[in-house]
Amino acid sequence: MIYELIIFDVFLVIALLVLVLILVKKSRKNRYSQEVKDLEKRLNDAIEENKEDLDKSEDIKYVGSPKNRKYHLSDCRFVELLKEKEIGTLEEFKKKKYSPCGTCLKK
Repeated sequence: MIYELIIFDVFLVIALLVLVLILVKKSRKNRYSQEVKDLEKRLNDAIEENKEDLDKSEDIKYVGSPKNRKYHLSDCRFVELLKEKEIGTLEEFKKKKYSPCGTCLKK
């Protein structure tokens, strides 16, 4: 009779341990799942911000020099020194094969 109770108690302890392990695993999965959702939301927010910045950058006007075939940002210090100036968009200057200024547009 005592052996049966001991076996039953051991079985009960093992069953409780398995149940605890299952619950812990499930709670970790939920926690990691929420962390992934939070990271995904932050990533999507960052992508949206960058899209807005890219849209704004296409509105920026650049100043080019037909003589040296370089283009600059409009607030570049070299724009004041240009005798001949040409205003346009980035795409226009790239089509004309102008190169970017090494000071205001360096990568």
